This record gives sequence, C-alpha cells and structure tokens, in this order.
Amino acid sequence: MDYSLGCFGVFESSKKFYRELTRTHGINGH
Repeated sequence: MDYSLGCFGVFESSKKFYRELTRTHGINGH
C-alpha cells in the first residue's frame, strides 16, 4: 500500500510536470 501510494504520487507529479512543460512550450493544441 505504501509502495503503490508512492508510485501514484510520482505518476501525478510527473503528469503535472509534463502538462506544465507542454503549456510552457505551447504544444498543447487541444
């Protein structure tokens, strides 16, 4: 449970980072 929670946190932070990165570069045309 603790391990999966950590993985979820990493996934969420990575997703947020990718979203911020794409918004900064303006590649999200959706």
